[in-house]
Parts: sequence; structure tokens; C-alpha cells
Amino acid sequence: MCQSCSFWQNWDAPNELVNHLKNEEQRTRLRAGTEELKIRLQTAFSKLNRLVLVFDDFEWNLEPRDGRYILNPKVSEVLSALVWAIKNQENISYHRIIITCRYDFEFESDLLRYFYKQPLEGLRKADLEKKLKQLDNFNSDRTDKKLIERALKLADGNPRLLEWLNLDVLSKENVDSELSKFEASSDDWKSKIIWITDDAPKLKIDSSTEKIVSRCLVFEIPVPMTALEAVCKREQLNRAIQLGLIEVSPEPDESKRVYLVSRIIPHIIPTIHLPEAPGVYSLYQRASDKLHELWGNKENKSKEKWQEIFRLKFANKENPERFRQGFYQMLAVQYNPQADKAFEGELRKCASELVKDGLCTQLENYLQKKQCKKVDEETAWIFYQVMVRENYEHWDELLKKFPCETLREINQLWLQNSSDKFGISIQAGIYQSLGGTDRNDREVWEKFTEQVGWNKSYNAILEEVEGSITGTMLASSVTPSSSLPVLIYTKYPRGGMLDQESVTEVLKVCSGGR
Repeated sequence: MCQSCSFWQNWDAPNELVNHLKNEEQRTRLRAGTEELKIRLQTAFSKLNRLVLVFDDFEWNLEPRDGRYILNPKVSEVLSALVWAIKNQENISYHRIIITCRYDFEFESDLLRYFYKQPLEGLRKADLEKKLKQLDNFNSDRTDKKLIERALKLADGNPRLLEWLNLDVLSKENVDSELSKFEASSDDWKSKIIWITDDAPKLKIDSSTEKIVSRCLVFEIPVPMTALEAVCKREQLNRAIQLGLIEVSPEPDESKRVYLVSRIIPHIIPTIHLPEAPGVYSLYQRASDKLHELWGNKENKSKEKWQEIFRLKFANKENPERFRQGFYQMLAVQYNPQADKAFEGELRKCASELVKDGLCTQLENYLQKKQCKKVDEETAWIFYQVMVRENYEHWDELLKKFPCETLREINQLWLQNSSDKFGISIQAGIYQSLGGTDRNDREVWEKFTEQVGWNKSYNAILEEVEGSITGTMLASSVTPSSSLPVLIYTKYPRGGMLDQESVTEVLKVCSGGR
């Protein structure tokens, strides 16, 4: 498709294209250089029917003015001539001028109307995977996977950095020390990502802009503009975007674009960094609240988005209830497997911060207030904490190995605060009275679920239990007190479905069996 593809720096199009011309007179005229540039270009393009020109690293042709970048006047003249020559060349049926530039800039003429500004972000997801397939050392079995992950995190989707890390770092024996050395030097980052020369265009970044970009570092994935506005003002963000400090996704519809400060920026500009604690905690809270408002719904099937919601929630160490609140956010969209996986994954990263003492304090409080739904949810939350704290791999392992002492404490609280009407041991007694054992028995299971009232929706179960407490329950053959607890038996991956094996494991532990 591309008959002529050239780069802008030190480029002389007419002289480069002159050899394409068969007409001696035209070649002589072009080499003489006596005609206007636009005429020379028009002549040079006369034998082409398709043309793609790529002007890479276009920031070399910019100059700072009044806190922004503008096109160098001489370059503007050349670009104007180029556009005119292409527009007035009938032979060219397909043409594109592609300009890549690190910074947003303004045209001092009407040239802008001939171009469409297309934002670009770092390589992510499928684009990143495609790039990595071309880089052998990122796919090598000789290198520790953790070191490869570390290199990927450092590169943050930057193609140049990925290529350099592949060739000059991951190919060496001492990968760990090479990565550490690179991480510690801002000059090394600059030399690998941008060209540094005395004549390169430089735009002063004031301290207020540095502060704004630093605040945006609380987000680790691309987010909508409204999320950034939760931590910064819009006009301040626009300034940072113009300076190329905030990446912008390429969607034509501006309302659908997402934004991110690359993790590379703090290495290049050390004065830009995540705010320190405790000041950063309020940013985490506002960021989490906004993302939950935008993404915290059943329609969100993105594990990455849910992870960011919970990561930000858990990062606010000034909020002692952050883990329980995150649990309720996850429950609110059940049964959403992506939300469940994201919550569990982020909670495991914070396992050492979970309380060890007073695990059942809140459960007792809810039981005394007879808040049935809260009691059931809190019981499930205790189970979750035990799974993470004891580092059980999954929920099934938790049910099989749940600490007897803790389970009996939970059960005793249920019994004491319900006059022996609620509790896991009550469910265990019913199960055993029906002939239930360790083995799955379909007939016994159906009788059991019917007797404890689990053959209906969760809301219906709660209504019956609450009705029995307030004395408003209608006549029913089901003993409502045996219905709860129930959430502990319904965790994903079974999609909220009660499972005989899960129930059996818990009841067996509670009754003293193993």
C-alpha cells in the first residue's frame, strides 16, 4: 500500500522522491530547487497513486509558547506545502499523513482542519499480548516468571521500553540486579523512552500540574474522566493531558474515553509521585466511591474493574470497616463471579491486616438486635476472613478444614441470642434426623431443604424468619428458625446454589465429626 514512507527529521521530500520520476526535465527542475516547495512536491508526487507519510517523534518540530506547544513556523510552511501538493494531485487515489507526537500542540494556521487528532495509550490487553509474542525473552522459560512480571510492570505498555527490556535486560544472567539498577535511575528511564538533547523542545511543568498528576496516580487502570474529577478539577486535568502526562484512550467518542497516568512518569519526573500517607487515604476513598458508583453494578462483568474498586477501598487504612464494606459491595451484586474473584483476590493481599481478636463481636451485636439479614451476612463474612487468614485455597477447603473452636463460637452465639432457635447445630440435627451422612443422598437432601425452608428465594427465607420474630408470620409447615444461616453454603463457584456437599462439611464440623 505504501509507495513512499518517510520520517520527518532531516527530511527533504522532493530530493528523496526525485528518483521515482522517469522524466529527465522533471528531475532537473526538482534538483534545481528554484520553484516553490508546494510545486516541487506536487511534481514529485505526480507518479504516485497511493501515498502514506509517517512523521514520527514529531515533538522535535514543536516549540514552547505561553505554557503550550505550537508548531515551528518553518515546519508549518513545509506541512502546508505538503497538504496543498497532495490535495492538488489528481493521480493519488489514497493518501494518509500520520503524525506521532508525545505532546498535544496547536497549529498557527488552518492546517488543523485537515487532520484528526487520535489519542493513543500504552499497549494493553490484546495489543500488549500481540507485542509480547514478538519479544522472545518475555516468553522464555529460562527467566523467572516473577522477573518477567516485574519487567512488564516497569514497561507499563510502552513499546520502546518493552523492546529494550527484552534485548538488554531479560537476555542477561543478572536480570534482577539490572532491573533494580534501572528502577533507581531517572536518567536511564529518560534515555530509553525520550530523546534528551539540548535543543529538544522543553515545556516547564509547574508544581501545581505535578501535584494534579500525582493525585491521579491513585488509579492503576484507565478510568473515565468523571473518576479523575473525583480527585482533581477538570481544568487542571486538561492541562496535564495537553502536556502528555495523562494517557488518553483512542475512542472517537470523547465521552467513552478513559484516562491513566503511566507508571513510567514518576521515574522520568521524580517530583511526580503518589501522595504520602495519611493525605493519600482520602484520595483512595473518593476514588473508590466514584468507581463503585460507575462500575459497582451487576452489569459489570470485568474482573479488572472490580479489582480496582476493592483495591482502592482497602487502601484507605483510616477506614477500619473497609474490608467489611467491600464484602457488602460484593454481596450486593451476587451472584457475580467476577466481583467475587476480585474481592477475594484483593482481600488475600491484605490478609495480615484482618483482625484476629473479636472476630465475632459484630455478629453478636447483630444477633442481639435481631437483624436477620445482617446476622447471616456477618456469619458469611467471618467465614471469608477465616479462609483468607488461614490461607485456604478455596471455599470448599475452608468448609472441610474450618477451625472447630471458631465454628462452635459462631454457633453458640446463634443459639444464645435466639433461645436455641437459630444455629448451625440445629440444621445439623435436622439433617442427621433425616438419615443424612457424609454421602450424598438425593432423597435425604430434598427432604432436608424442604424442612429448613431452603426451597425458596433468599428474600422469602428472610421474610419468614423476620415474621416469626415479630409474630406476623403466616401459618407455615416450615420451622423458620432452621432456615438460617444460609449464605455460608452458597458462595461461588456454584453460582449461589445450595450444595449438599458444602452443607454436609459444615454440619459435620459443627457436630464434632471430621
